Amino acid sequence: MTSDEVYADLMLKGTLSNPRPWMLSTAVDMAEGFLGHWRRRITGGFADASWTCLDLGCGVGKFTKILTANEFDCVGMDINPTFIAKAGEMCPKTVYMQADILKDVDAAGAPYGVVSMTHNVFNSIRDWKKLLEIAIGRVSQGGFLVFDFITLRGFETWQDVQIQDRPDFFMLQKCVYDPKNRSGVVRLTGFVERPATVWGRFDVQSDAYYHNYVEVDHYLRARGFEVRCYPDWVRMDDMRAYNVAGWRKSNNVTPADIEMQTGLHFLCQKL
Repeated sequence: MTSDEVYADLMLKGTLSNPRPWMLSTAVDMAEGFLGHWRRRITGGFADASWTCLDLGCGVGKFTKILTANEFDCVGMDINPTFIAKAGEMCPKTVYMQADILKDVDAAGAPYGVVSMTHNVFNSIRDWKKLLEIAIGRVSQGGFLVFDFITLRGFETWQDVQIQDRPDFFMLQKCVYDPKNRSGVVRLTGFVERPATVWGRFDVQSDAYYHNYVEVDHYLRARGFEVRCYPDWVRMDDMRAYNVAGWRKSNNVTPADIEMQTGLHFLCQKL
């Protein structure tokens, strides 16, 4: 098996609860949280978007699998052919496309009720304005844009070396953040036991870039989005307890408060 195949299997099995270590949340958290918010908006008459989803940088398809199970028609797009193949095996009802989301998004077709980017897709692209324009162009009126976001504290906190060692699995993980260029890199090397005591090796590198929360927030609001932002540690079932400004019941949440979190969830509706 190739390195990508071994790595994809680990993500599908949950051996790697977080394949990109700078973010504490997972695609599953994001999907369940979004669905809870979606249902409340539908019940309250606030959402009129179609039950369709475009997942940009879908990976092995964990986000789309949950939405497909909840009656959404989903399209997943990722540049990695191994991930696309694994996603198709896991969820044959979903349409998966191997494509570069910065160049080939037109292949996804008409606007969608939900456009999502999970597992640090947003921070993996240096030109975040270009990425947002591509994503915004696919959101239907009344639809939602959902993505996770790494704060500066998240980059600084995860700058370390970790080792996971179990009888059937070993992984060395190194995270490095360069404050001068405001970018980081995660390197994973590991081995997992396969059938017949054969060990498969995987080597993965993931680049990430720091983006300013305030600039992203203002950019989305200027384009007609209602922006809700939550810290990554909030249980998604409890999202209703938090207001549009963040996680406090007060409206006095400041950018400094937000930067104290390691990661955020953006949940934005196109008004």
